[in-house]
Amino acid sequence: MMSKKGKNKNKQRKNMCESGDTPVVVVNPCVDPYSHMRRYLDQELTYHSKRSDGSETYTLTLPVLERFKEYDVAEKTKSKIDYLCAVLSSHDEVLGDSHYQFFKRIEEETNRPYPLCGLYSDFGHRLYPFGYPMLELYVDSILEDLRGA
Repeated sequence: MMSKKGKNKNKQRKNMCESGDTPVVVVNPCVDPYSHMRRYLDQELTYHSKRSDGSETYTLTLPVLERFKEYDVAEKTKSKIDYLCAVLSSHDEVLGDSHYQFFKRIEEETNRPYPLCGLYSDFGHRLYPFGYPMLELYVDSILEDLRGA
């Protein structure tokens, strides 16, 4: 049985920016989800996949939107910069190029021995059409570079 303190510690380890010096590769991250999702506040939205409860739509409320503040990649990335790389799609139909612009700006501001991000044109937001096998190749290659740097 795990103590409450142990649960919190494990939860923190799952957070990208609290993983110590472990290399992290992010894939098409929304760098400011609060701002990105704000445009959908109080709108009826359609789920992208079938739900077991039969629901087809939901409304993004302010309390739910507020939870996105804790996932502000832009703010938290600064402490992880030496161990972070990003796999970014140039064909992301949801994020556009906001994620690429963010990581490119950070890459230019830092003195890194390897690139912060890789820009790929052969997949979109949902990794279509190649899916996870292609993504796995990208991530493995980046992790190998990180370990060797």
